Amino acid sequence: MKPPAVTFPGKIGDLLLAAPAIRSLAKLYRCPVHLVTTPFCSPAISLLMEEPGLIESVTIYDRYQPTAMEPGLQPVAIPIPTDLLAGGHRDVFHLGLRRHALPHERLPETIASSYGLTIRPGPWLRPVRVDQMGHRVMHAPVGEPWAAAALRELLNQSLSGCPVTLIGTASEYSIYQSMKLDRHKSVTLRETSDLLDVWKALDGAHSFWGVASAPAVIAAASGLICRWVLRPAPTLEARAIIERCVPRGCDVSVVHCRV
Repeated sequence: MKPPAVTFPGKIGDLLLAAPAIRSLAKLYRCPVHLVTTPFCSPAISLLMEEPGLIESVTIYDRYQPTAMEPGLQPVAIPIPTDLLAGGHRDVFHLGLRRHALPHERLPETIASSYGLTIRPGPWLRPVRVDQMGHRVMHAPVGEPWAAAALRELLNQSLSGCPVTLIGTASEYSIYQSMKLDRHKSVTLRETSDLLDVWKALDGAHSFWGVASAPAVIAAASGLICRWVLRPAPTLEARAIIERCVPRGCDVSVVHCRV
């Protein structure tokens, strides 16, 4: 039997939260899976491919057109290329977040339960080395005004001699520079090319502070102490759904954005 095919349209943070369910399938089949995803998740591929025994190969389905972005990209199912199914049976698992099944558990458990899979709570990526001296890594998608304000507040709370590395994509890095966030001697800016580069930037840190996003999930999944700022929510229901993104068994404290 061929390794199973796992589809996940996105978004990036949701795919990272689906990794425990993917690992559960890999253990069940005793082999890594083939992942079929979309360009929305391309920055996560190099990181997930580095995880032992998780993913053997990846197909990027570039004709995917989302009809909705919440909860997760819709539709859930991605067409499987015929060459993947040729020459023998291959089980297919569509692990995307189903619109009719909003999460009542934390997202990793919700994703796993769609196929009756069980996962263990706690970090699930390769652990990073932890520095006990207080070095802190931060990130925020500063293209959104509330996130930029939250980042400034986090920096103000941290600038007591604690060295801070502020990570971001090329566009985020440019915004950091325009905000003059590196004017503080204890702040270093670091541009990251993809999520594997984010994992490398976290290696040797003491903790992660930042807005709940893909880098925040990586930090929690790699065993770092984390402080997440959750984005503003218009209703209590929306706030509860956002809180369910926090993985169970990881060292994550949560504050809600006041902006």
